[in-house]
Amino acid sequence: MWRQVNVEDSAGQRSWSVELTPDELHSRLGDLSLPDLVARFAVDHEYDDYYEAVAEQLYAQGRAGGEVLGQELLGRRVPQLRAALTVLALHQGEDPAFCDTVKTLASGSDPLVIADAIRLLGSLGATDMADKVRRMSEHEAAIVRAAVLDYLARAEPASARPALMRGLGDSDYIVRETAIDALEDLGATDAISAIEALIDDPHEDVRLAARTAVDNLRDRSSSAD
Repeated sequence: MWRQVNVEDSAGQRSWSVELTPDELHSRLGDLSLPDLVARFAVDHEYDDYYEAVAEQLYAQGRAGGEVLGQELLGRRVPQLRAALTVLALHQGEDPAFCDTVKTLASGSDPLVIADAIRLLGSLGATDMADKVRRMSEHEAAIVRAAVLDYLARAEPASARPALMRGLGDSDYIVRETAIDALEDLGATDAISAIEALIDDPHEDVRLAARTAVDNLRDRSSSAD
């Protein structure tokens, strides 16, 4: 369920007084004007999915809405910036100017934004960023280290395996889980034994990822025989 929105829009309307399902939220947002959507986007302390829903409606407003999202990429409101990045990537991912902006964000200071940008660069196949991304493999933020592995698996799958194998031994579960998922996606059947060792990992998410990966990789190995 969605929390109510604690803001008045430009028409002076009171905040929504009931919790909304995703469908209800999209329906309500679809009835708002551009200024009202901008006001809703400015709300603090909302869920990530809320900001993405508003960003989607802003983009649907056409050029003016897209410009609002583009300006958000230059700001410091992290939840809104991340939502704008996600939505613009769906529609402008191949645009050189957008790609340059993503590369700039990957060199920022907020770990969440850096991680989002790195993952996006991987999905875009931005191999020209490989050296810079690799240098962040020891970043203090686990979410960034995990994003580096995701990037390597997507942008440089042929050479990603050593980094992914090291990731299995990372101190943070997010990185270990990402390494497992990436090795599974790459069909690394030769990594089964290393992944299997994590079936007894202290963290539940890692244990589940390891069991799933081992089963799928074994099935793939059997099919190849």
